[in-house]
Amino acid sequence: MAPRLARIAVVGFPNVGKSTLINRLVGGREAVVHREAGVTRDRKMLECEWNGIRFELVDTGGVDLEATDSLSREVQGQARAAIADADAVAIVLDARAGLRQGDAEVAEILRRADLPVVVVANKVDSPNEEPLAAELNALGLGQPIAVSAAHGLGTGDLLDRLAERAGTTRDAIDTRLELGGRSLTLIDTAGIRRRTKVAGTIDYYAQLRSERAAERADVALLVCDASEGVTSEDLRVAELAMKSGCATVVAMNKWDLARTIEDGFDLEEIKARVAKRLRQRPPVIACSAESGRGVPKLLETAVSLADRRAERIPTPELNRFVAEVVAAHPPPQKRGKRLRLYYSAQVGTRPPRIAIQVNDRRLISRDWAFHLENRLRERYRLEGVPLVVDFIPKASRERRGRGAGIKGGA
Repeated sequence: MAPRLARIAVVGFPNVGKSTLINRLVGGREAVVHREAGVTRDRKMLECEWNGIRFELVDTGGVDLEATDSLSREVQGQARAAIADADAVAIVLDARAGLRQGDAEVAEILRRADLPVVVVANKVDSPNEEPLAAELNALGLGQPIAVSAAHGLGTGDLLDRLAERAGTTRDAIDTRLELGGRSLTLIDTAGIRRRTKVAGTIDYYAQLRSERAAERADVALLVCDASEGVTSEDLRVAELAMKSGCATVVAMNKWDLARTIEDGFDLEEIKARVAKRLRQRPPVIACSAESGRGVPKLLETAVSLADRRAERIPTPELNRFVAEVVAAHPPPQKRGKRLRLYYSAQVGTRPPRIAIQVNDRRLISRDWAFHLENRLRERYRLEGVPLVVDFIPKASRERRGRGAGIKGGA
């Protein structure tokens, strides 16, 4: 159950030698090097090992906060994303050019990210040029390390420093385990607080890490403190998981402790609150990380939800089911007209997506659409699984004659 390698993002403005430096550190020409400014557009993760310590170097595009062209904006976004996923950051500067406009702003971003930072003074090609690095102390990010990516000068000292910074990973950690012969990956993330609007703050990057974890996961285990119940913030995180397409299980942790509190907590009340407030109606499981009680059930439920998230309902069966729902509870009329449902089919999985052909999307009421969605969850055991239902208007004969396709979707 080994965690992922520590990840060090290498950032800096164009033409400071980031890719050349990474090639030097990993012992090969894996990253992209080109004379044109900003040519390294996409992040590249390259494994590095030094004195038995392995870590990843993330090659980003150049950061140019004042550039307005699309390439520079894309590169800047790549750098911010790399910082959000990193355990430490190495900022590379051109010692010969000295501090340039924008360096202070980048330094401020790194300070707000609250990550370990290594300042790399590149293009110091001889010992006589080492004093050039002194000016970079003004960034306030620590003592710069003078290196020459082109000639290898100082790279050993740099690797020593990077290995020290790679000793501890932050926030999102992947842990592999087996359950009933199946391989699982658990992604441990930082706790999510209300998202700040200020890019570069600690909460901002913690939020980005957690959002990315949800986007690549099949199931989110929403861990709540049973002594506090399900809070508004817990509900907000569950909504975030649903919007990311993640199935959700609510884990009421510290349940043993909560039961000893004088007022006590009713699990059925918590389940009712969750079902009322969360559209995906996730299962709620009492557990205790301290004693291990309920943890096996929690994992089994998560695996079951992941499987259901990937299942497909046969088209004939789905059409029969929709017809049953309409017969038992017809859609309400609007302006004397009633919604008609013609044909249903599941068009996607992970999460399930269902398309239903209708006569007029404007006749759909929100309450009836939720009613249909809830019946689908009940019949096909999709509680806790995001479900997308698209109501698509049926093309008229005239439009079909002109070759018009079906449009719409919710």
